[in-house]
Order: sequence, then structure tokens, then C-alpha cells
Amino acid sequence: VAVGARGRLPLPGVADLADRWPSSHTSALVELHVYEKCSQQPENLARMQELFHAVSVVPVEDGDIRRDECSAYLRHLVKYYSDPPDYALFFQADASDHMQWGYLSLVMRAIEQHSLKAQFVHLNHPRLVASLSPCRREVFQQVFDRTPTQMLGSYCCAQFLVSRERWLATPRERYERMERLLFSESPEECHDIPGHSTQCLMFEVYWHVLFGEPDNLPERAHNSGLPLLLRTRDL
Repeated sequence: VAVGARGRLPLPGVADLADRWPSSHTSALVELHVYEKCSQQPENLARMQELFHAVSVVPVEDGDIRRDECSAYLRHLVKYYSDPPDYALFFQADASDHMQWGYLSLVMRAIEQHSLKAQFVHLNHPRLVASLSPCRREVFQQVFDRTPTQMLGSYCCAQFLVSRERWLATPRERYERMERLLFSESPEECHDIPGHSTQCLMFEVYWHVLFGEPDNLPERAHNSGLPLLLRTRDL
């Protein structure tokens, strides 16, 4: 399953996405779920329906506050909790701004050949500096009922693959809690950016923790949980 949050920017060219999916002659079936935040149908919907096993377009209303990919991702995680796919890939509207298509191609090839053993793969390239502010610590506590054990580090921007096992290893209640937090007041430890959900900004470095990875996600070159073909060095 591929999940795309489509907002002020278009979902990346569907032809580019299709080039990375398993070939139609394999046993892998790819569904595309587009979470539409612009109150309009994707202009390339017909092309999507030709290329993917199934396509759904789900309207999402965030109100006056930008909740970006977070409201789409969490709605999907809650809605399909009872029967998740083998793997789900989560993309922002501007996917190619942060991700190298060649790396995604390796991930999809591993799925096609039934050789992907990793349970979580961050798909983006730029690395964030590990940090831990009072705001980040407080929102983390609200999500996970504990404080971080180390600085929170990850790759920039929330695009990743997660397995069915890791999806289900997190209680559904936690996904629902995160969804509620998106529409709640920010903790007093935080300094809001007008028009943006502070909680969503904090979630950017939580997704890997949510799916069972260490608080400070190892750089992929040093991540023993990834197969060798995905442990490309961060250049």
C-alpha cells in the first residue's frame, strides 16, 4: 500500500511512482490511497487507476491549522488497523524533495523479490541533527508515556516504509491519541509557528520510535536492521 498526503503541492508524478512499484506480473499488489486536502480530485486520477491495483481518494479537512501529512497518516493507520497490508509506504505531497528515487527503487525491488526483511525503512536522504528541546520532550511524553532515553534523531521529513508487524505492534489507542493531539492546544513548553500544528512538527522525529526503532535512529550505513543493499552511506 502506498499512502500519499496531497495538499498545497501535488502528489509526485504517478509515472515516477509507478516505475518503482513491483511489476504487474509479480504477486505483489499495490494500492494507492491519496488523502486530498485541497477539496478537489487529483488531475491524474484516471492514470492512477490504470497503474495501481486500487486507488482511493479520501478528503481530509484540517481547518485553519496546517497539519500536513500527520492527519492523513494517522487517519490511515487508524482506519486500516484491523487489516493492514504486508508493507505500507507513506509519502508527502512533495516526496521527491527529500527522497532519492534510486533508493526507493532498491526498496521496491526487495519487496518484489520477497527479500525485504527490514520492518521499518526511512526513505528520505537529508539527516536531521539529533536534539531534544523541552517542547519535543513534552510532546514525546504525551505520545509514549515516557521520556526519551537519548537525543531524538532521524532523517528529515516523514516518508517511510513500515511492515504489518510493526504497524500492529503499536496499540491502536496510541495512533488515536496522536490524532487527538493534532487538534489539541500545544504544551506550554512549545513556541508555536502561526498556522502550523506544533504537534505535527514534533511528530517528524517520532515516527521511527512509534514503529519500534531506537529514539535516535541510526544512520542507515550503521543500521544493522537494514539489509546491506539499503545501508548506503549518507554522503
